[in-house]
Amino acid sequence: MTASTIMFSSDLFFGSKVTGTATAMGLHVELEADIGRGLSKLEGGGYRCVILDLAMQGLSPADVIAAVNNSSATDRPHVIAFGSHVHTTRLEESRKAGCDDVMPRSRFSAELIEILSRNCAEPE
Repeated sequence: MTASTIMFSSDLFFGSKVTGTATAMGLHVELEADIGRGLSKLEGGGYRCVILDLAMQGLSPADVIAAVNNSSATDRPHVIAFGSHVHTTRLEESRKAGCDDVMPRSRFSAELIEILSRNCAEPE
């Protein structure tokens, strides 16, 4: 099964919630905890959606956007960033970097099914 979505996160517990929900919906989300490897994958293209866990140490939304923009893909993936509501600076940096959606972790979690349906499923 080819992943149409890649999620950058080192939180295996929360990552499992996302991948498990995706699997139950017939989708596949690839969890990537190695930033360098994930950026290389993005440059190869083939993703419809990129999810960024802003709690991941060393993750730069600007670097992810650069990799997406340098991708060999013809369609740019939708980039979603989520993080703690108290880290307003980090959330704002993600908006400025060019992420399509930026939200608190609580909203991402509460709306997970809708977010995956809207951004990760293959168009019919």
